[in-house]
Amino acid sequence: MNGPNLGGHKEACKKEYDTLEGIGVWEIIKREPWVNVLPCVWALKRKLYPDGTIKKLKSRLCAGDHRQIKDIDYHSVFSPLVSWSTVRLLLIPSIILNLST
Repeated sequence: MNGPNLGGHKEACKKEYDTLEGIGVWEIIKREPWVNVLPCVWALKRKLYPDGTIKKLKSRLCAGDHRQIKDIDYHSVFSPLVSWSTVRLLLIPSIILNLST
């Protein structure tokens, strides 16, 4: 953040923080001595137009979850993901058979 886009990156970080806070990503609690606190870093990116001028400055707050210990910091992980090829595979038969929802 020592570059020429300091103001824009700060604004992007504030927007990201406000968005995360607005959807309730975290809650502030009292820290217990046994709690493992995860560090976080800001990932900053410049989106450019083809001519090289800045289109948008983006930021993401990334938690260092690689430091978590299974069965101490978390017990299970669930991440519902689907690939677009799977979605297409399911849609093609419905189109061929003229199915509707």
